[in-house]
Amino acid sequence: MITKPISISSVDSVVRRNFRSRASVFSCMPPEGRDGAFVTALDHLFLWVRSKRLLLRFTVFTRILLAAGFIPTGLVKLLGRRFTTIPVDEPIGAFFEAMYQTGMFWNFIGATQVAAGALLLVPRFAHVGAVCFLPIIVSINVINIAVGFGLTTAVTFLMALAALYLLLWDYHRLRSILTTRPLDV
Repeated sequence: MITKPISISSVDSVVRRNFRSRASVFSCMPPEGRDGAFVTALDHLFLWVRSKRLLLRFTVFTRILLAAGFIPTGLVKLLGRRFTTIPVDEPIGAFFEAMYQTGMFWNFIGATQVAAGALLLVPRFAHVGAVCFLPIIVSINVINIAVGFGLTTAVTFLMALAALYLLLWDYHRLRSILTTRPLDV
């Protein structure tokens, strides 16, 4: 098969044409049409959550509780100690032993858990802590489901829901990732 060589100018013109067509499509849409109903629903949910005084106390309690779940266990890993005494002939025990044997990765997991927990305790950085916390706890939950770790799966699922709630609480700090439209208060 013989193909014609592609020139840089033809690639450049295709890129410009596609960029112009996408820009023109978005520029003719009204501002609320760009981000859709999802962002509008999040805006309304955020405003409702923030209007409830009791939820402020719940938020502080949730931050403390999640940090209390991550900082001690993260410190154990950070210091290079075994996390559990479950025998290696059980699937979860074998998994923890394999993770422990990685050495530096075990310490890294501990450091990220300690950092996420500590960030949750500082109000100015709590949104960063929640962003860090969520993928860690979802990963832990997937591992628990995969190896059948029983009730711990339910606990980690609830911790993931709590992290999602904290992201909703600090939605105004993360909203610019989803849209440039101002929040209508």
